[in-house]
Amino acid sequence: MLFFHHIHHSNTLIQHVKGNDHYFSFHDTESGYLHLLCDYYGVSGDMRADDVEPIEVTDQLFDELHQTDSEVLRQIVRDHRLTASLRLFVNDFLRHGQELSNISFLESDYAKDKSVIDQVAFFLPSESFIWHIDYERVKQHQIFFIPVSVHNYFRKIDETTKDFFHLS
Repeated sequence: MLFFHHIHHSNTLIQHVKGNDHYFSFHDTESGYLHLLCDYYGVSGDMRADDVEPIEVTDQLFDELHQTDSEVLRQIVRDHRLTASLRLFVNDFLRHGQELSNISFLESDYAKDKSVIDQVAFFLPSESFIWHIDYERVKQHQIFFIPVSVHNYFRKIDETTKDFFHLS
C-alpha cells in the first residue's frame, strides 16, 4: 500500500507498506505525483489506450471474477473466440493476483481517531496503459473496464490529489 500524508504545502510524507514493513520518504509536493505513481505501479509505457476496446460486464460477473479459479481464467485468455480486450484484461487480472489496485482519499482526524473515505478509484495496471474500473452504473448492474493511457490516468490522479490537499 502507498499512503500520501500531506504535512506541509511543499512536502508530502510517502508511506509504503509492504507486508509488515513500513518505508517512509519525503516527496516534493510541487513536483507532483505522476512519476511516483508510475514507479510504484510498475507502468512506464504509454500505449494509446484507444487501441483497446472498453469492456462492459454485469456486476454479478465482475464479482465472480474474483472467485473464479485461475485455471478457468487462463482458459479465457487462450480462447480466441473472445475479444482481444477481454483476454487482455483477464490476463492483466491474473498477473495481479486477481486483485484490483485502488487509490483512496481519506480525511483523517487523528485527535478523534476517525477516518472517512472521501473517494476511491479502482484500476488495474496493464503493461502500457491502465484499466479504469467505472462503477458509475453499478445500480443498473453495469461495470465498465475502460483503457486509459498511463499519462492521462495518473495525471488525473495527480490533479485530484492536489485538489484534495488544497494545493491547486
